[in-house]
Amino acid sequence: MKKKAIISAVAGVIIVLVGIIVFLLVKGHFPADTKEKTTLKNETGVTVEQASISFANMKLGNDKLHLTDEQKEVLKYFDNDYFRVYSYEDLQRYPDVYKGAQIEIGAVVEKIIKSTDDEYELLVKTTGPFSMEDWGVNVDLPDDYAVIKGKQTSKRIIEGDRLNVYGSYKSIDTYTVDGKSYTVPTINVYNVTTDDKRFDLDTIKKVATYIFGPDIKLSNPNKDSMVTWFYSYLVTLDNQSNDNFKSFVFSQESGFVSDLRNFGDDSYGSRLLYIAADLEHYLITVYDKDTKIMNLEYYDKDLKKLWSREFEDVTDFPMDYTSDEIMLVADNDLYVINTKDGKDKIEPTFVGEKVRVIMADDGAILISKTKKDLVTKVDKKGKIVWSIDAKYSILNNSDDAYYDSANNNINGLQVINGNYVLSYNGDDGSQKDENEYNFGVGTCYLVFDKDGNIILEELEEKKTDNGNDEEAYTENYDDYDEENY
Repeated sequence: MKKKAIISAVAGVIIVLVGIIVFLLVKGHFPADTKEKTTLKNETGVTVEQASISFANMKLGNDKLHLTDEQKEVLKYFDNDYFRVYSYEDLQRYPDVYKGAQIEIGAVVEKIIKSTDDEYELLVKTTGPFSMEDWGVNVDLPDDYAVIKGKQTSKRIIEGDRLNVYGSYKSIDTYTVDGKSYTVPTINVYNVTTDDKRFDLDTIKKVATYIFGPDIKLSNPNKDSMVTWFYSYLVTLDNQSNDNFKSFVFSQESGFVSDLRNFGDDSYGSRLLYIAADLEHYLITVYDKDTKIMNLEYYDKDLKKLWSREFEDVTDFPMDYTSDEIMLVADNDLYVINTKDGKDKIEPTFVGEKVRVIMADDGAILISKTKKDLVTKVDKKGKIVWSIDAKYSILNNSDDAYYDSANNNINGLQVINGNYVLSYNGDDGSQKDENEYNFGVGTCYLVFDKDGNIILEELEEKKTDNGNDEEAYTENYDDYDEENY
């Protein structure tokens, strides 16, 4: 009996152990690893909390994206959605607009608070974004202080440097510098430059390598007469067998990648390259102004074309996209396109002329040129959910999407603290000169929630690029010796 009891006990232990092993094996193959799978998917930069996120909503300050360092460089390059700040007063007057927003602002370094091998913290006097003409102009700046913080640069910033700062406006904080207290805005810096060139050679090389791989050559195309009108680098692939991927011009001023063929006398039309929302695919748009035909092409990481779509009678083609679908407006129709095969997910739906698209979880926000229905929310089927009539239209002196269009007069459209913030150059038709050129009424701010309720609508009168009054700026500029420019 005693022997049988021992055998039974051993058998029971073996059965339990076998059961545990089987359970662990099953667990390793089925839904119990949802968290691990979600984390892995998050690392591609396309999902947040298991939901797809569109490229327009991807921001460097969003830690939930779990981007690699290489992906952060790519996002930093292609994300051009920064509010240009021309007035220090606006930062304090409109927290609904700026707190948490990505901003571009000019600054002069007043004092170095901290500078280590890893980071810097600087007290600066702020101004509007510096233009090329400003670098030689000695403008007296008011005591409009801010503190900027960022990762240390290879070329150290010193006192007196004039900077263009791209970053996120976080909060108003108090600092003590040389025994004096300053309660000022704090800006976390994503990118800073001491000239008009927002991106240096190192950044463009990293982005180009991420897209095309290491077998590339970089050169300065500005020596070539074909590319003289903006700072850029030419990226040429060693493998020239793919006609669609040979040489591309990477702008140093903004995240803008253009096929070199755009600059030749025998131009093939406007060919632009975009990074897809999963950061693993690429979109190329081929637009011919004469025929008004636009082709949208979708490529994988190996630069293989997966599909192509053609759109006719196109003057502009605003779009936003997730890893799963593209929402695009062409010839007044809204298209929802499956990224896997390029096919329509819905029947194209009439929405009218639009100049900006930003996707939402349950549809999209569409921006038009006119104050009537300036903002429209549509669902995934293209059905209008709500619309907003604004006080001012968007300034528009041309219907050409690549020149002075209404799209270029949108200062930015961002999602901040759960609300949408639109900043644009406004127009009421009252500011035309003798040649019928419209200069607009100033910067308009429109803040609205996800249900279309207006939280703020304000007009800021026009200011000069450096934020000072126009007369004072002109007096300083007249003293500038243009021979030194």
